[in-house]
Amino acid sequence: MGVSFYAVIEYKQYNNYFAFSEVSIPRGDELLPAIVFGDEGLTDNLLYPPRGMPSDFSYEVRSLFFTDIATVEDYLENFRDDEDEDEPTVEKYVESSGEWAVEQYKTNGLLPAPELYEPGWLTFAELQEVLAHEKISLSDLSPECRAAFAAMESLSEDFGAENVRLVFWCGM
Repeated sequence: MGVSFYAVIEYKQYNNYFAFSEVSIPRGDELLPAIVFGDEGLTDNLLYPPRGMPSDFSYEVRSLFFTDIATVEDYLENFRDDEDEDEPTVEKYVESSGEWAVEQYKTNGLLPAPELYEPGWLTFAELQEVLAHEKISLSDLSPECRAAFAAMESLSEDFGAENVRLVFWCGM
């Protein structure tokens, strides 16, 4: 089973983020190691390592990434190790995702969907910095990725590069 990459382009208007489009980026694209995995899985070398979900995500990101408590409880029950003495709990599940997930759970009752990991986001300006840092030119990227960059660049002209971002995560 391979890793899938999920992404949404968002832009900020009237102090809220709205989804422009879901993005399909192939697994072999050079962008993935530059923003998610790093060299040989070492994220310490990333300019901007995955930092969890932004707190002001769009409705579309919410519906794609988060789930309800019943789904998480079913997941924990199905993947429970009978020899493990520690009972899996929703709280432990949330804590394992990081502080950003704990905050979303406490504030909004939102839980990351099972088997989704390495969530992060980069503004268009940060994404451009990453490409320059990694010495990746747009011509090195897949057509899908180049199209996503073109859309982000166009949105940046109206909303500013700091108000356009790529929200992403991986899944099984």
